[in-house]
Amino acid sequence: MNQTNLSLKKLKGIKPKGVKIKPSSTLETLSTVCDLLIDKYGEDHGIMWGNAVDDGFVPICNYVESDLLKDVEFTELDLETFVLAKPNQDYSVRVSKVIGFYTSALLSILTKRNSKKGKRTKLRIDGSGLTSDCLFHYAGHVDELILENFSGGNIGRHIAPNKDQEQAKLIAFANVQTSNSYSFFDDASGIVCGSFQNPVEMICSINSIYKREHSIDFSSAHALEAWYVNNWSEPDKMRFHMYCVNDLWLLNSSTSVLKINARGLLDNLVIINTVPNKTIDYIDGEDLDNSQKVKNMIVYDVNNPEVGIKNFEVENLISGKNALNQFKYLIDIVKTMQNQNYDETMNNINQIKSIYRKK
Repeated sequence: MNQTNLSLKKLKGIKPKGVKIKPSSTLETLSTVCDLLIDKYGEDHGIMWGNAVDDGFVPICNYVESDLLKDVEFTELDLETFVLAKPNQDYSVRVSKVIGFYTSALLSILTKRNSKKGKRTKLRIDGSGLTSDCLFHYAGHVDELILENFSGGNIGRHIAPNKDQEQAKLIAFANVQTSNSYSFFDDASGIVCGSFQNPVEMICSINSIYKREHSIDFSSAHALEAWYVNNWSEPDKMRFHMYCVNDLWLLNSSTSVLKINARGLLDNLVIINTVPNKTIDYIDGEDLDNSQKVKNMIVYDVNNPEVGIKNFEVENLISGKNALNQFKYLIDIVKTMQNQNYDETMNNINQIKSIYRKK
């Protein structure tokens, strides 16, 4: 009998009798562990009301890593298969959190194991419209994660916060619809990731929909560069409260009011809107009575040649007709990015980066 079967039996309070157990598939094993964790933590008070890290993710991850799946090997494909087989829209809030923390534990364990072998962990999952609340919520170790066509609350929130892990390369959402429809979930409105000591290299939100009662708050994203392409929100207001961001690109992701504060100097802030009838009224850089400092700022809205700009300290501001004249190549690329899929959008992002850095 292998160690995993022993651990699973111990968790359920069953004494192993030494009988030969028929090996199960990896998916069956991952699913069995999930069900046992639901039994153990599904009514746990700390899961609902305690600290999400200390009372949720950490104990579940430690238990899975050191005991339940200690000797079980699984791959990115196994993890993807499990996520698609275990949507949690029919569970209670507590159980949804347990499942979400478990997916985070699996990703963290896999990333650490691969890192020890000198391997990258590139995980890309297409949910085909599945609802999966708390998916990869508080995943501690991440390399490259791309989530497409999911909906739910707290998807991918607080990813890769560990200062001791290798720097996460990419965290991307595409066609992800999030909301805070559950009052027990905190603001499920965007990619929250990284840490001051270890920011993510690049985050992307593409073709995604964000819904919140008051305003959309993309907060606490610690990343070297952040790209928001073809997103829209309800209500018509976005607030970007970010950290450690060198470059922030808002392409066809505009609302009537944009509030931006990066808690430090932004090297490049590029805001381009080519979507008809989707006007930016003004952009506000104020936070706690401080103006946002920017080296290079480009602002262009096809619907409004004179977008209001306040509470910024900008070394080099180019907007309106001047932006169209000097950066027509950028604006033309952004026009083509409407209604593109993830791969097409990323190709254009790489093209923009290559051209812009040569200027």
